[in-house]
Amino acid sequence: MNLEVTNSTLLGGCTSLIASVLKPDGTALRSGGACGAGNVDLSLITVPVTGTYTVVIDPQGARLGSVLVTLSMDQPGTMTVGTSNTVTINALGQNARLAFSGTAGQQVNVQVSNSTFTGGCWSLILSILKPDGTVLNSANTCGSGDVDLSFVTLPVTGTYTALVDPQGVGTGSVLVTLSMDQIGPISVNTSQTITINTPGQNAQLTFSGTVDQQVNIQVTNSTLTGGCWSLTLKLLKPDGTVLNSASACGSGNVSLSSIVLPVTGTYTVVIDPQGGRLGSVLLTLSGS
Repeated sequence: MNLEVTNSTLLGGCTSLIASVLKPDGTALRSGGACGAGNVDLSLITVPVTGTYTVVIDPQGARLGSVLVTLSMDQPGTMTVGTSNTVTINALGQNARLAFSGTAGQQVNVQVSNSTFTGGCWSLILSILKPDGTVLNSANTCGSGDVDLSFVTLPVTGTYTALVDPQGVGTGSVLVTLSMDQIGPISVNTSQTITINTPGQNAQLTFSGTVDQQVNIQVTNSTLTGGCWSLTLKLLKPDGTVLNSASACGSGNVSLSSIVLPVTGTYTVVIDPQGGRLGSVLLTLSGS
């Protein structure tokens, strides 16, 4: 459950108010303080036993005034790879939890787009929780911007959760998409058309390279629109680290030229559209 204290008229410095949740035996389960007329957000509270719990609003000093107290439960749901879910948060402090099945070593992407949440950075936090409930990866949005957790490798087989956690007093809706990358081979001195039709999806194309071999990678004919950083092109070494990268502006071309391969092994070309963009590109790999 989640407890949100808002609309405070209690003024003054920190700490003007303490909000607590007490367990049935009267001991504190969770508490937090407000600064001045600020809010208190006690989210993701796990109830340890069945019974009657108590919310305590404790103004500090001799302060007088009013607050709005909202108690909510998270929205549960499920999602599958290649699908999008619209999540609407109507209650202050509420979160959404979308469960999905994953296997050890699987690589997934979770994308939040089409947000109606406004405000500064940290308007919303997106997290992937492991089957034991701990955080595997997380990122935050700025205002109504998108947030993208890409190339996340699942450590164990089990049920994972995409957690959408609005911050402050935000209510609104977002589109949550779970995807897996397109994976396949590419040969030197060939071209392939890559089509991205799921928000947050990337393409990973592998090729065999030898030490001191020189290669060129070019992305052209892009239908991905928008400002700069519409697409990032990367070349990964056999150990998975980045050898070189560059970004495109709008539908412009991007290239990685005259790259000398440092070791013999399997290299990966990554096409990573930014901000949930969809479209196609022509990828050309050339070299000696």
